[in-house]
Amino acid sequence: AFRPDVLHILLEAASVGAAHAVRTSKRLSPTTKLVLHPIQNIVHTYRWPASLLEPYVLKRIDAAAAYSPGALAVLRKAGFKGPAIIRPFGLDPTFLNPKRRSPVRRRLGAGPPFIGWVGRMFLGKGLHVLLRASSLMKRKHRLLIVGDGPQRDAGHALAHDLGLDARTFWAGTVKPKDMPDWYRAMDVFTHPAISRPPDMPLWKEQFARTLAEAMHLGLPIVGSRSGEIPWVVGQGGLIVRENDPKALAKALDKLVGSPSLRRRLGRA
Repeated sequence: AFRPDVLHILLEAASVGAAHAVRTSKRLSPTTKLVLHPIQNIVHTYRWPASLLEPYVLKRIDAAAAYSPGALAVLRKAGFKGPAIIRPFGLDPTFLNPKRRSPVRRRLGAGPPFIGWVGRMFLGKGLHVLLRASSLMKRKHRLLIVGDGPQRDAGHALAHDLGLDARTFWAGTVKPKDMPDWYRAMDVFTHPAISRPPDMPLWKEQFARTLAEAMHLGLPIVGSRSGEIPWVVGQGGLIVRENDPKALAKALDKLVGSPSLRRRLGRA
């Protein structure tokens, strides 16, 4: 009844939801332009019936707004030849006020620089890589870990086995509205993601909003080469090989030991 000018479909082409949206729109509002907004950045060969949905949708949409260059490349490889742009995730700059001081940092007290990690604790987010890297680092530092997930207990056990208990603060789950204060408590932010981890073999980092949030607050980044991380970080940090604690430790040592480099990358 509404018959919109544009229907924006925030789904993957191989989904039932996208196919349903396309079919319904073509039947009831044929003048509506269809825009697909995919995030999938890994090529996947689908089984029937999903193998029928992807070409059905891609032949009928008018344009695409991919979340990243990787997502756009997958879309092109799947056969979409229409107009497309890259439209990444956004953030609220009024919510992430970089000038506000952190009550979390005051509570944690003075000491060596904090290396921060934020995310859902599955293997792909690389928390275990950070813990192993921390045990190899030469510079004094502390770890500030925010999040929860299926690998939480394994992470605690690994930190204990590596002798990291005294330097690691586990924040657990933090409400979104409180996250800016936790970012501001950090000196360096790291995201050592791993592509195709054992617990999610059809995944590599699709964007990581935590990177954009941390950079907006002026934090220098150390990220891995998984998926879209190098593109998101740009000139705002250092990029290391995936699943390489030694390389991560070296990059983190470099930032922990150089306040001027942290400031330069944070400004970038």
